[in-house]
Amino acid sequence: MLFIAVIAALGVTGPSMQAADPVFTNKGRFRIPYQLDADEIKRLGATEIQLHVSTDGSRNWRLVDSVPPVAGKFTFDAAGDGEYAFAVRTVDRDGELHPPGPLAAGLVVTVDTAAPSLQLEAEASAGGEVTVRWQADDIHLDVDSLQLEHLDSTTQGWQPMQVVATESGQTSWTVTGGGVVHVRGSIVDAAGNESSAEAEARIEQDGNAPLVTDPSLLQGPIAVNNAAAPQAIEQNERSLPSINPNNSPISRPVSATPGQNPAVTQPRWNQSPVPQSVASARRVNSTTFQIGYAVDDVGPSGVSSVELYLTEDEGRKWYHYGVDEDGQSPFRLTVPDDGTYGFAVRVRSGVGLAHDPPQPGERPELVVVVDRQPPEATILPLKQGQGSSPNQLVIEWTLTDDALAEHPVALYFAERQSGPWQPITGWQPNTGQYTWNFGPDLPKQVYIRLEARDAAGNIARVDSDEPMVIDLSRPTARIIEVESVN
Repeated sequence: MLFIAVIAALGVTGPSMQAADPVFTNKGRFRIPYQLDADEIKRLGATEIQLHVSTDGSRNWRLVDSVPPVAGKFTFDAAGDGEYAFAVRTVDRDGELHPPGPLAAGLVVTVDTAAPSLQLEAEASAGGEVTVRWQADDIHLDVDSLQLEHLDSTTQGWQPMQVVATESGQTSWTVTGGGVVHVRGSIVDAAGNESSAEAEARIEQDGNAPLVTDPSLLQGPIAVNNAAAPQAIEQNERSLPSINPNNSPISRPVSATPGQNPAVTQPRWNQSPVPQSVASARRVNSTTFQIGYAVDDVGPSGVSSVELYLTEDEGRKWYHYGVDEDGQSPFRLTVPDDGTYGFAVRVRSGVGLAHDPPQPGERPELVVVVDRQPPEATILPLKQGQGSSPNQLVIEWTLTDDALAEHPVALYFAERQSGPWQPITGWQPNTGQYTWNFGPDLPKQVYIRLEARDAAGNIARVDSDEPMVIDLSRPTARIIEVESVN
C-alpha cells in the first residue's frame, strides 16, 4: 500500500488548501494522511474528518470516507486509472461542516498503472555504421528517464549511449569489428511504470571498414568527400540551425584556393578557444554533425556550389573545409577532436559569381563547441534526518563541467546496486543538495544514483559506494532492578 503524504496542514475552519501539481502513483490503493490543529479540533469538538473525491475536475464531489480525528489518515481504493481530486472537511459537535460552502481540491492524484511503450530498431551497414532508432509513447511519459545501452565485440560490458532524451529519435556510431551489436533501453512514466526493449543488428566482418587512426592524416585538408576524416558518428549526430551564406561583410578579394593566401589555408586542428563566442555557441557531443543553411537571392543560372569555411581562432585565420556535394542543406561534416569551431558558408552561382571567402578578422556566422566529455560528479556521504525528521535523507554531491545543462541533475534510488532504479526527482538545478522525504515503504537499505548532463548532452552517472541503512526505530530503555553498591 502506498502513502500519498500530501494533504497536510489543512485548516479545519478555513477553505481547503489549493491543490498543487498532481501526484502520480501506479498503485490503485493508497493512504492519504492529514494534519490537524489540535487546539482547533478541541474548540470545535470535532467528531469526524470527511474525505471527498471528484473525478470530473472538481465540478462534482462525493463523500468516500469518514474517520475520527485521531485516525490521521484515509485509505482510498481507486476505481481505475484517472485523475482524482481530494478535499477534507471537519464535522463539529453540532454537525456543522468546516469549511462550509463549495469544496476545493487540496490534493490531486493521478493513478496510472499502464506502462509506457518503447520500441527499438537497430540496423548496420556493410561499413560498420550502426543506427539505432527509438519511439516511446505514454500520456505521462518521463522523457528524461530514457536510458539506452549497447554491447558489441569491441566493448567491455554494456555501454551507455549518450543521446538527447526525446520521445523519438535516432543515433549512429561506427563499430570496427564484425559480429552482433546488441541494444537495450528503458523508460518510465511519471507514475514509475517502466518499459524496456531490446534490438540487435549484425555487422558482416568482411565488409567492415576500420576507422582512420593515423594522426598525420588529420594535419592536411579535409577532402571534399571527407575521405581523410574519421568516419565514426560518435553517439549522437546533431543538425544545427540554418545559417545564411550571404550575410557576412564583404572585404577585399582573396583567392579561394587553399594554400595561395594566408586567409584561406588548411586547418591545423589546434582547438584554440573562442572566448567571446562560446557563450552563444551551439554545443554537440559528436565530432560528426550537420549544419543547415539557406540560400537566398538565387538568379536564373542557379547554384553551382556551396562551400564551407572553418576557423579555430575566432576568424583570425580561415580554412576551406569543402563543398557540399549535393548542394542541398544540411552540410554534413566531421572534425577530428573536441574543440571550438567557427563556420561560414559561401554560394557560387551557375555563372561563377560568389561573395569573397571570409577574410582575416571576420567573425564566424556560427560557432560550434564539440564536447564529448561528461560532467565530473561525486556523491558525498548520505545523511538520515534526526529529531523530528527521521524520514528525510539528505543527498549531497559535487558537480563540475564547463557548461552544464540548465537543469543538470536527476536522482534515483534502488535497494540493490544492480537495480531496478526508481526516480527520486526529475531533472533539477545543480543545488549541490537535495532533501528527500521518503515514505514508510522504503526498503531498509538504499543506494543512490546521480545522473548529470551538460549542455552538449553528455551524461555522467555515479552511484553511492555503500548502501544507506534506513532506520526509523527509536531505541528505548527500562529499569529492571536496583542493586546496592558497597
